[in-house]
Amino acid sequence: MVGVIWSRWYNMDAQDVVALVNDYEVRGFPLDVHVLDMNWHMKQDWTGYSFDQRLIPNATDLMDYVVKQRGLMQFVNIHDADGIGSWEEQYEAMSDCLGISSAGGATIEADFSNKTYVRCLEDTVMKPLYDIGIYAWIDWQQSSSGVHLNNGKFNPTILTDWQRCTSPKRQGSQERGAVLARFGGLGTHRYQAGFSGDVAGLTWSNLAFQPYFSARASNVAYGSWSHDLEGPSDDHEMYTRWVQWIMHSGAARSHDRGMSAGGCKDPFPAFDQDDRRCSLVRVWNVPHYYEDANREAMLWRARHVPYLYTAMREGYDQGLGLVRAMYMYAPEADMAYAGTYEGAFAQYFLGKDLIVAPVVTPSGNDSLAPSTHWLPEGAWFSDLDRTVVRVTNTSGLVINGKYDGSEVPKYWRAGAVVPSRPVRTGDSIGVAQR
Repeated sequence: MVGVIWSRWYNMDAQDVVALVNDYEVRGFPLDVHVLDMNWHMKQDWTGYSFDQRLIPNATDLMDYVVKQRGLMQFVNIHDADGIGSWEEQYEAMSDCLGISSAGGATIEADFSNKTYVRCLEDTVMKPLYDIGIYAWIDWQQSSSGVHLNNGKFNPTILTDWQRCTSPKRQGSQERGAVLARFGGLGTHRYQAGFSGDVAGLTWSNLAFQPYFSARASNVAYGSWSHDLEGPSDDHEMYTRWVQWIMHSGAARSHDRGMSAGGCKDPFPAFDQDDRRCSLVRVWNVPHYYEDANREAMLWRARHVPYLYTAMREGYDQGLGLVRAMYMYAPEADMAYAGTYEGAFAQYFLGKDLIVAPVVTPSGNDSLAPSTHWLPEGAWFSDLDRTVVRVTNTSGLVINGKYDGSEVPKYWRAGAVVPSRPVRTGDSIGVAQR
């Protein structure tokens, strides 16, 4: 989950999946996790657990390619709220597990306050997906009347998080469970990455808010939010800044916010050089300058997966996520609390040894973007100019800089051990798993 994640809401067939992986490979972009949004399943309901055979007639073969041959993690989007319909492949097995008749074909209502229902769902419906290497993106219907159970006292997302992280082990698998999920309330920091919902749109203000929000979420131990990396858009600079922020965040996930209909629908991938309104999640569909900057940001993440993985282990041991507010390591300094949701002092620790100050403002007439950040007391190695900045004042040091489109201000703690790995040309797929 610390690698590069791709998802899109679209009727992708098996050939589309293979083509997507090849696109990342031939262009030298890393890819580690592939996600099929809800159109992967049969279309009788919003909820679905069975592959749409018109798109993916042999899921086992496709997962053999994605998971075993290419080394990717594979997630599928699941909305659980509407229960198990009679069209589901495991409908009769679920009925038998619950001890009810399947003769009438009535939908089995979802009941996540019922332990028997949850266990039967995991052991009869979900297990065939786990067995071929699939993980769950838990996307409970936020508009459903059953969002909160037991008179509004219980959010089912935290229960499904727990079940889908632990069920594979209970069922005898040697693999660790993983989920991508909506926020299920306090306590769900235990379960990898949180999905913050579809981003409202590609704007500078929305971009500036995300680092602020993510760093403050670490106050409640939720430091691995997964925000949509939408685009490309018609603002290439803003899109690249979004790529850079996401690649230095808790979860690096592209997503198209459901733009799979209308003029964005066909052909796949729909794209017109003169009309970039469609959000198609192709980081290379930009002018070469921005494509190179996008690739470098993504390769930075690929190179530093060992550092990020180590930080995730720290999170497991200590309750911290990847993105950590500045005041966690400099609580006595007033400037450590200076960040605002408009983007002023947009910075945070990524793990315990790296300060990241993503640029979240547009450039001026000189094609350089102004950005102000702050360093706490200590010695910091600048990732940009390879110099050590020594800060002896307990109040820290404010830095006013200007940065071109490829630059992201980053400072390593001097003396830190930074595990990393080389990224070799032609080897960008499934690297994080290794």
